[in-house]
Amino acid sequence: MNPRHILAQACAVAVLGFAGAALASPPVAITDANTEANPVTFSAGPYVARTAETDCVSPDVCDDTALTVAVTPEAAASRRVVVRIDWGEPIQADFDLYVAQGEDSIAASASTTDPEIARFAANNGVYNIHVVPYQPFGNTYTAKIYLEPLPPTGTTVSGPVAGFQIFAPPAKVGANGGEPSIGANWKTGTAVVGNSDAAIFITFDDGKTPATAAWENRPPSTNAISFDPILFTDRETGRTVVSQLVTDAVLFSTGCSLSSVTDDDGKTWVPAEGCGPPAGADHQGIGGGPYAPPLAPLPPLNQNAVYYCAQAVGVVLGDATCSRSDDGGLTYGPGVVVYTSECGGLHGHPRVAPDGTVYLPNKACAGGGGLGQGVAVSTDNGLTWRIGAVPGSTPGASDPSVATGLTDAGKPAAQASNTVYLGYCDGDGRAKVAVSRDRGSTWGDTADVGQAAAVRNCVFPAMIAGDDDRAALFFIGTSTPGAFQSDAFTGEWHAYVATTYDGGKSWGLTDATPDDPVQIGCIWMQGGSNPCRNLLDFNDITLDKEGRPLFVFADGCIPSAKCVPGALPRFSRKAVDTVGRQSSCRTLFSQHDKTVGAAPCAESARPVPARARAEGRGFLIGGMPLLLTLPLAAVALLRRRRPTASRY
Repeated sequence: MNPRHILAQACAVAVLGFAGAALASPPVAITDANTEANPVTFSAGPYVARTAETDCVSPDVCDDTALTVAVTPEAAASRRVVVRIDWGEPIQADFDLYVAQGEDSIAASASTTDPEIARFAANNGVYNIHVVPYQPFGNTYTAKIYLEPLPPTGTTVSGPVAGFQIFAPPAKVGANGGEPSIGANWKTGTAVVGNSDAAIFITFDDGKTPATAAWENRPPSTNAISFDPILFTDRETGRTVVSQLVTDAVLFSTGCSLSSVTDDDGKTWVPAEGCGPPAGADHQGIGGGPYAPPLAPLPPLNQNAVYYCAQAVGVVLGDATCSRSDDGGLTYGPGVVVYTSECGGLHGHPRVAPDGTVYLPNKACAGGGGLGQGVAVSTDNGLTWRIGAVPGSTPGASDPSVATGLTDAGKPAAQASNTVYLGYCDGDGRAKVAVSRDRGSTWGDTADVGQAAAVRNCVFPAMIAGDDDRAALFFIGTSTPGAFQSDAFTGEWHAYVATTYDGGKSWGLTDATPDDPVQIGCIWMQGGSNPCRNLLDFNDITLDKEGRPLFVFADGCIPSAKCVPGALPRFSRKAVDTVGRQSSCRTLFSQHDKTVGAAPCAESARPVPARARAEGRGFLIGGMPLLLTLPLAAVALLRRRRPTASRY
């Protein structure tokens, strides 16, 4: 059980802001000779005083150690640095690990498990190893520092590049707010965007060049300003489920959602149960798809299962629970604990493969020699779960996103299950995709898909796949390195889409907003109320019936005389739900190659896509949406979150 989500302090300073920490171990250094069999080691402690990161300026509370990396060019090209800390019993004890160089956050591991392991590039220089005794019981920690081989990637970042058209909403529809979700109804061809108080149905007209879009807001009465707005559309049945998270005002540990479903694109809505108790109280997600054998739908109930997953934030439940609905999201069975200490931090949205396997991604799961980007996997319709992580990955600031092939087209002949694609913003800031061909048991073909645009920081990854060998990752990225959560950060962020047509062997990269930044300056990822948190926690992506990726993002930089490339960050604090849609190149369904996307693929890394912007833009006033029925102090407390990646 993990109370950290409530109790931790939000971090608002860069790693090297800990100059006042009095406890410091002697400096250490590593060379080519320091392998895992011959590590550099040191210890510190014992610690008895519990502290959060922002308390580390107090004397004798935290530990800072100077690390000098002095390796040959050959080692720098083929290895990376590993920092591991262990502290032993009792199991309730907890330490956090952060690495910085100058003002830049380099790596971190801040979960709930022993050990904490951070990895970073073996570039010569001096680094700061910062250890926080988050919950000690008289423990002494031991650090081991060594070099390990770089994991193979086996991928190429040069491939066909798709074009995308951007659609901005008219002001009258009220598409304002962070954390937008998007769905696609394959029966009607309609897309739907959801946020805190809206369910906006969009109809595209491809008879015009460029295409146009009609927006109409048709929300249910259960929509409210709540902790987390979520929307899911079952592409096959056409049913849309909307969810607005609520929680108890006493324990702040259990919750559910206000929810409704529609089968006619929002013309009529039916109130739903919202979750399957017991349910977590934070960051819920909804997904759905076919049942795994031997289960099958029971007429006249919905043909596909729907899953509701949510985080626990107190000590009453496990860290995450999922429940299954067998009537299309109207009612749910009991919540099942997915993981407790195996993963930490926030999970992403559940996705269901054609064979009924359910995948729930998380940025900090145990596996592969330490904490990394991973997934919880259920092959029995959500009754039991196994946990795994991508070897060599490290916890990042954003939730990862998972998708599987939806058809067998392009699937290797000897492969039983559909290919799984995990898109994530790694702890080193890079946008990456890892591929699994055995339901997440093993991972390979890991690619830095933002490399063509020199992306050094990314947030909000969203993954989708069509044919088994075709997939796309949407993310917000910047080529500016450094601590992007610091209010001093001035980087310019754009919407990128990386696409593969060969099962992850190569990736083409599109800057979908080349002439209009999505955000300028800092993006805050640790919950609570912060001026840099206008975009909140996630974006979303889906697929239309022809295989076009459709993504939605909260646009912080609304075109004006003040918010243009190079503008001051203070002019980039809006959050307008904006949609991107593929406009050229092959879609993710090969059967439509000759009828859709007639415009050719580009071959450059950063093409200029077609764009269309509606007149008039809506605006978000203020920061995080709040549940009005709870005391504001309680809301602020509940929404504080532990960083599980680099310290900013």
